[in-house]
Amino acid sequence: MTGIEGLRAHWGLTRTPFSKDLAPSMLHGHRAHAEAVARIGWCVAEGSIGVLTGECGSGKTVAARAAVHALDASRHTIVYLGTPGVGLRGTYAAITSALGGVPHLHQSALIPQTQDLLAAEAAERAKKALIVVDEAHLLAAETLEGLRCLSKAWTRAPSSRWCCSASRP
Repeated sequence: MTGIEGLRAHWGLTRTPFSKDLAPSMLHGHRAHAEAVARIGWCVAEGSIGVLTGECGSGKTVAARAAVHALDASRHTIVYLGTPGVGLRGTYAAITSALGGVPHLHQSALIPQTQDLLAAEAAERAKKALIVVDEAHLLAAETLEGLRCLSKAWTRAPSSRWCCSASRP
């Protein structure tokens, strides 16, 4: 046998090694990782926009996953955006879909729909929304500005939270 199946058979592994499905509790808890998780936790607690930067492979996404895992799921709604290259409309549509809505076709209707759904998370469900944008350095200027404007309009729900994870400083 060759490839991954050969490795699994040779070493007696029951699952694929080095996959991304490790539980946060299985991660090595070094000081830099713990500090990044703590900083993300602070951003969530303060309701601020956080930007986590570092070199490729330095553990930004892993730290964001660990910080999200530590949150109480009954009090938080997590919206994970792993493909920021979809543009402003795609970003708003992903947020709307994650919050249970069916995105409007036209962007002019989609923007207030997204704002209303985010506000409803706090007002109706008493949940704090956390938007995690992975690979945020790939965001186009228009999308970044749209998210900034969304956060300003989102002040109707002051308990909303943001976290951005970027791949390069």
